[in-house]
Amino acid sequence: MMDKQFHILLIEDNPNNIKLMVMLLEQQSYKVTVAVDAESGIEQAKAITPDMILLDIQLPEMDGMEACRILRQESKLTHTPIIALTAFAMPGDKERILSNGFDDYMAKPFNYREFLKLVEQLLNHG
Repeated sequence: MMDKQFHILLIEDNPNNIKLMVMLLEQQSYKVTVAVDAESGIEQAKAITPDMILLDIQLPEMDGMEACRILRQESKLTHTPIIALTAFAMPGDKERILSNGFDDYMAKPFNYREFLKLVEQLLNHG
């Protein structure tokens, strides 16, 4: 059993991905807050100061890269692990994503065991 219930903010616009990730994370006793676009995700992040942010790269209006840069400017979110969720898995994409302030990235569709392992590693690293 965990001493602290980690709070994860999921910023994702695909209902199927939201359903799957919320289910997986809640099964691990994580508290999950969902935002379906970058702007509301940024507002949520400022309001709740989550332990981790899972951020889709391809979002309507503002993409995840831009959202990550904005989140990193918030002093209380500077050290919050942010994982990019992306369908981009071409050579060079990972470097480009990480250079934008993300801590790691998970290519979609992802292996749910690898996904949970990455979440756990980053949460327990801090």
